[in-house]
Amino acid sequence: MWCGEDDKERMDQRGRIPHSPMTALNEADTRAKLIDPAIYRCGWSEEFISREQTLGAVEVVAGKGRRRATGRTDYTLRIRINAETQPVAVALLEAKKESLPPGHGLNQAKGYAATSRHNVQFVFSSNGHLPMQSRCSSTAPSTAGRRKI
Repeated sequence: MWCGEDDKERMDQRGRIPHSPMTALNEADTRAKLIDPAIYRCGWSEEFISREQTLGAVEVVAGKGRRRATGRTDYTLRIRINAETQPVAVALLEAKKESLPPGHGLNQAKGYAATSRHNVQFVFSSNGHLPMQSRCSSTAPSTAGRRKI
């Protein structure tokens, strides 16, 4: 689960748990201390998690993603269809520092999905406390909450 019921009650409107700005985690620490443990709690193992995979960067200008030649997605989540095949990517997850809203990287993740060689159905963005989910064909994000990814 991404967060317990107690955490949901304490979250502000931006999906963050209020605390001192001095203790807010940067993106790297958010990934290591909040997102990695949440992914493991959802049942994912290292075998099916790829980190910082180069797919093609997206620059967000005026709220719209624009492709660039290079870039890295924070997480690619994969599943194995059968024992004889390589794992297949099913989702991309863009991590953001703890002080940003959970959906801040959603357009960036959608852009990565559009420029990547993967045909993923889902993209996620998270500040470590709450993931925001979107189907690649949809523009309206939804709060994934305690849903397994």
